[in-house]
Amino acid sequence: MRSLIFAYILPISESINELVKLYHVCYIQNNLSEVLSILKDGNKDESKENILYILNSPDINNDLKIQYLTGQHNCIDNLDQITTIETYDIAIKAKVAKPTWENVQFYYGHKITMSEILIDYINHYSNELSKTEYPETLKGKDDLYVALFGADVLDDETYKKLLPTFIGVFPETDKLENLKRNKIIILIQCGKLPFNEETLKVINDSDVLTEYIVYHANEYTKHLDWDYNYNINNVYDILEQGKFTLDEMFNIIGTLPNNILQNSQNIAFMHFVPNLHIHFFNGILHIKRQINSLRHNLAFHSNFFLCRPTKDCK
Repeated sequence: MRSLIFAYILPISESINELVKLYHVCYIQNNLSEVLSILKDGNKDESKENILYILNSPDINNDLKIQYLTGQHNCIDNLDQITTIETYDIAIKAKVAKPTWENVQFYYGHKITMSEILIDYINHYSNELSKTEYPETLKGKDDLYVALFGADVLDDETYKKLLPTFIGVFPETDKLENLKRNKIIILIQCGKLPFNEETLKVINDSDVLTEYIVYHANEYTKHLDWDYNYNINNVYDILEQGKFTLDEMFNIIGTLPNNILQNSQNIAFMHFVPNLHIHFFNGILHIKRQINSLRHNLAFHSNFFLCRPTKDCK
């Protein structure tokens, strides 16, 4: 702190008595809050040592600490250098704690909540945090994993940027119920949702079954007997996007519920005519999708494909 104090003493002649200089030092030490309030909008190059001194000083008002420290170019290395839990908030809010997963975990571990202060800190330092994996040696990983990615606390860009830094699958499937569709898709595409019946139960209640099956297409073909929440639209999407072989398509269609087959003569035809050429079937799917994008009446679609071009066809 001595360097900070001397830095703000008014220019003094080299010939001045050391006692006079000492007087200035003592005055600043005794009136540090007043000095910082004057300088809060100026100096932003405090050393790590000075930042830590200010954070730990009981003689400086907390609001003034935040005002003075916000925007500083340097950061303290570790939050555990701070002497009081209350001051953790100041360091995170002023963003003068080095952006590491260790500091994020340390702060979260003391608060046991994903506070607005921490969310703002993580968003601010998302680029820095995205460059390092979350250390497997830290305790409390699953709790932070769920708090960050099992709720809508991050915007989609930051969510996608930070998710790969956590190794392993998402630990609490039931938390998916709290997530918006976009974030569940990010979890799927980042390989964080395994293909199992427990996860499938939650996926069935969301609008991402197609994305889940397409990502896990190989595993899906091995477990066609599981309970899938099919509908006419996602069946077409799954068959189109899954890149299945012809045999796999036949097997999939063979397990579809009757109501799907009854409402789509094209899929039913594929079911009962197993020698149908795959390119012809893909052509039917493509045309069907084009019609679906223009019309939102499934009955009309079925009639359109089955109807012959006669004067009675409408």
